[in-house]
Amino acid sequence: MAFSLFPRSVKFFDLFLDQHQNLQAAASRLAELFDDIENKTVICDDIAALEVKGNAMEREISKQLSATFLTPIDREDIFYINRYQESTLNLIKGVARRIGLYNFTEVRPAAKVLVHSLQTLIDLTGKMLERLRDAEDVAALADAAKQQVAQADLVLTIALGELYNVDPSHEGALLTVTMWAQVFDRLERAIEKAGHLVETIEGVALKNA
Repeated sequence: MAFSLFPRSVKFFDLFLDQHQNLQAAASRLAELFDDIENKTVICDDIAALEVKGNAMEREISKQLSATFLTPIDREDIFYINRYQESTLNLIKGVARRIGLYNFTEVRPAAKVLVHSLQTLIDLTGKMLERLRDAEDVAALADAAKQQVAQADLVLTIALGELYNVDPSHEGALLTVTMWAQVFDRLERAIEKAGHLVETIEGVALKNA
């Protein structure tokens, strides 16, 4: 039987994985939104509901942490895993909200690439959490996740260059740039938070190796 970092009486990993499943569902719906913008109302409502559920999960983990005197890993690590998952979910909602509010008739290709990169990154963090629970090595998954972050950063840089390369005399051009800049900003921040989650899980694995 594999050695577990958490005693059975402590449910932090169960809570983390439930929280991640909710995050993963939101990321999946976001990817669907960017593939099917005409169905944005239903999808945005679904993501908003997942965010509400995620808020409750974040509070439950915080409650369990405050009620636990001895924790099997650093309290700070539990705090940050909880925080980064919740922050990523909030930013996903932020992206969806803007897509829902703005009258876009099509999705910029680079934005779609970034959303799918975020989805892949979140999938990798879920696998990392499972391996951490089972005291298995997370290095390969961490490397793959960091590559996703680096690739997304490159895509974002190119995307912003293309976004701002517009003729301001065209009707509505500046407004369109402003709206898409806000979407890209939330996507960048979501990927950044997911990257912080990767680093936190990797750090926990190294400290408990």
